[in-house]
Amino acid sequence: MAVLLTIAFTVCGVMFYRRYVALSTPPTVRLADGAVYPEMPADGTHRYLRLPLDHHDPTKGAFTGFYILSPRFAPARDVVFVLTDGQQELVDTRPDMEWFTDRLGNLPYVLIGSRGHAPTLLPEVYRKDGALNYAAAINLYGSAQRVEDIESVRRAMEAKGLLPPGGKIDLYGGSGGGFLVQQYLAKYGRNVRRALIESSGAPDLAYKHGTSFSRGLAESDPRAAELFSRIVASRGNAPALAFLLGRLAQERLDGQELVRSLLEDLVAESFRGRLRRFHYALAPGRNWMLVRHLMRLPAEDAVKVRMYELLGADLGRYASGSPRQDNLMYEWCLEILDDFIKAGSAGVITPPAISLDRSTFAGEVLVFAGARDSVFGPERGLWISGAYPHSRFALFDDVHRLGRYPDYYRRFREAFFTHGLASPAVEMFFQDKRQVRR
Repeated sequence: MAVLLTIAFTVCGVMFYRRYVALSTPPTVRLADGAVYPEMPADGTHRYLRLPLDHHDPTKGAFTGFYILSPRFAPARDVVFVLTDGQQELVDTRPDMEWFTDRLGNLPYVLIGSRGHAPTLLPEVYRKDGALNYAAAINLYGSAQRVEDIESVRRAMEAKGLLPPGGKIDLYGGSGGGFLVQQYLAKYGRNVRRALIESSGAPDLAYKHGTSFSRGLAESDPRAAELFSRIVASRGNAPALAFLLGRLAQERLDGQELVRSLLEDLVAESFRGRLRRFHYALAPGRNWMLVRHLMRLPAEDAVKVRMYELLGADLGRYASGSPRQDNLMYEWCLEILDDFIKAGSAGVITPPAISLDRSTFAGEVLVFAGARDSVFGPERGLWISGAYPHSRFALFDDVHRLGRYPDYYRRFREAFFTHGLASPAVEMFFQDKRQVRR
């Protein structure tokens, strides 16, 4: 038995090491034309297509992308394109289809592999010595290319008869993916029937309202902002604490209260406070040291490109130290994006100027928001909803991840995509007691 356990641990260790090396080494090759990933053979559900490396310069060649059809997909039916943001990394060659089905139920949907995310890494964004070419990364991994990739998938599906007559689609995206929905609508809204945007914000709308893309801590809890500022001023290490607090606030319904009580314990320098902080940070998703290390891997460069797109302009203006300005996301992003910020200061790159025209979209938009969302809050959802001519806003007593009423949310989404905003089926959900804004 001991020998078998030793062999098992050795095999697992070797596999982990190889996986780690693959993630930490800049790619040198791409999937060849006509090839497929061994773990994802091409079939009726898993589709491959060739995409331009640079949609604005076809002479640069092409790479192999992919999209995945949901288990209940049927040709010529209305279909939902699920748009996932770079930071979410939800789509690979073996995505958790159950996660998406839990949100969309029986609706047919499409997942699209993202350029820059495993396994679709592009060697062209690296120099010969393996260093990141920031200008190339901003160009080839940026959302402007992603929007064109999405449209290319739509056209490919239309050509194969997989979409209804006219080739129109529905869109669904949350958080940063919700802003990708807005970006696609701004350019290709004529191809969209309905769009659902969840727990999201918009840099351009925030700027028009004189505030930041994401919520400052004082917007959610002025007392917590005061405590956080005191701790940082006396002890420093703002990124680690900000990351932990931000994750707690996003995950738990009592997140804001939990953040404030933890800060009170830390200000008092109690043993209980240190123990609580250690306990909460044990979860891998809240562990700053682990996340910071992982974010330095080449496999995460596309994630940082998206973060720089959305936050770069704000980070350039950000100054911590005041409870009014302290922003948990910006505190840790300043460290994660330090190399991008330096490249920006040197004039190598600049954050893209984002300004979307939402007024011309003729389809329907439904915006979901959580009243306790510490990242965007309900006001940013209202700004998005108000910018579209045919839109409604739904508010729930929930946090950023909208996990309190999963069945209710799923049925609400299904009703919207199936029947539309003006239907009695959708109105029933607006009149439900779980809907805060009735």
